[in-house]
Amino acid sequence: MVRLIAGGLIAIACAMIGMAIRRHYNLRKETYSTLAEFTSYLSGEISYLKTTVIDAVNGFCSGKKNSVHNSLLAYSEVLKIGKADDFIPDLAGLNNGEKQQVGRFLNSLGKKPIDETLNEIKRNAQIFEELKTKSENEAKKLGNMYFKLSVLVGLAVMLILA
Repeated sequence: MVRLIAGGLIAIACAMIGMAIRRHYNLRKETYSTLAEFTSYLSGEISYLKTTVIDAVNGFCSGKKNSVHNSLLAYSEVLKIGKADDFIPDLAGLNNGEKQQVGRFLNSLGKKPIDETLNEIKRNAQIFEELKTKSENEAKKLGNMYFKLSVLVGLAVMLILA
């Protein structure tokens, strides 16, 4: 009886691990999707409306709450006080190198003439779109695969213990 309960608990733990892995891939997908939307929005705001970076960031983030929006709002606050040079956003689902890449993109905004800034935004928009597509494929394939695999491992362990 104890072995059956232990096997059931291990199966549940394995399923939870699979859910966490799938959530990681979905967070990456959501993060890159939001960053791609942000670059598109920022390009339009800067090129057509001549909006400042702070106002464009605040306009994009108004009424939205996820890790990207929270990081962009934090960047806006840091930019207001003039200490945005070493800003590294805290984005869910990304590793430190990817966070630094996004931080370099944010730090480059508004420091160059408008034409160079727009070119930088377009270049990063292409990068974020590619990463968005890649992360969508990974979330669809790997996220679901790891979830199903961990559930099967949990069931196998439960059967072995029972």
